[in-house]
Amino acid sequence: MPCFLCENKDTSESENFMSGSHQYNCPNCGKYEISDSLVEDINDGPYITKIEDKGEKRVRSSEVRFKAACIAAERKLKGQDNYFLHQAERQFDKENGIHIIDFIMDFPENPLEQFNRALLNLGRLTENNPFQAIQIDENKSNILFLREKTQLSTMILFFEDNQYIKIQTDLSDVSECCYIIAVTPYGWERISELQKYYKENSNKAFLAMWFDKTTDNYRKAVKKGAELAGYQLLIVDEAHHNDFIMNKVLNMIDEAKFVISDFTCVPEEDHNPKENVKVWGGTRGGVYFEAGYAKGQGKEVIMTCNDSLPSGKRRHFDVDQINTIFWKEESGKVITSQGKVPLAEYIKERIIHSVGKGAFS
Repeated sequence: MPCFLCENKDTSESENFMSGSHQYNCPNCGKYEISDSLVEDINDGPYITKIEDKGEKRVRSSEVRFKAACIAAERKLKGQDNYFLHQAERQFDKENGIHIIDFIMDFPENPLEQFNRALLNLGRLTENNPFQAIQIDENKSNILFLREKTQLSTMILFFEDNQYIKIQTDLSDVSECCYIIAVTPYGWERISELQKYYKENSNKAFLAMWFDKTTDNYRKAVKKGAELAGYQLLIVDEAHHNDFIMNKVLNMIDEAKFVISDFTCVPEEDHNPKENVKVWGGTRGGVYFEAGYAKGQGKEVIMTCNDSLPSGKRRHFDVDQINTIFWKEESGKVITSQGKVPLAEYIKERIIHSVGKGAFS
């Protein structure tokens, strides 16, 4: 069975009866899962739509498929495959995957962004090895965001004219375009500049928190606040993946412009005194690690914590000195302890004033 997105025939496919979807493992697009209802609509319907508070987004099905194949190919190179695509007809889909319209929103907005991201993908294709030559043919057109495979020669020659790559061997013939290329030192310099630019201008944020039913309303409030500020909030337990959990976490932090870290915890106590089992649900060591990793990359870290004695008292001295948003729940509403403002609104303002508005605002 060929890949649904790019139609590569060297693809393995399996059916997931529980979720009503199919899973693919494609050399170009990587591993992904797609709901059966979305497949039917792309195949049969002229448009895919998404209903939002601001109105309706509508994209032609053929456009959806092309853009999704390009984004999937790029995500595979970035180590960000293993996800679930849907159109949010069921609550399960909304909680476990990515709406296809949101997925294709990552497609380059203009030709300059297309060229820049295509060059970044060439660097990733070499696995960032400056001395590795790579073969580029029409099957790689998706990582360059090309609508027509015949456009490959034009883009490759453009990169060589700008001294970003060196064509070592031209294997082109009448029926197929194929090149052996290497990225030049000048190309690597440009790639380094672009990597820094895209990290600083990401429209994604990462939330490090305690995954517990007592923090569900906090999660919803922070997600709403981030979206109001124009950012997509990444939360690892909402990502459909088959990766090692910390690999996924670090990839998400790398992708994010900033991180929100919540240090809410419970008392350290013997859960079972007879067996002397300690630190059940204790301090959030993972949150400290993820906040530190983000800080080490120079990212802004917005710190929050539940306004309770166990949480406030048990924050580490190094973190306790940092300005923190304290929150609590009253009658099912999550508010700040300072001024009793809705947490979602407060988070939105903190993001805008410390990081800036995102593109989705």
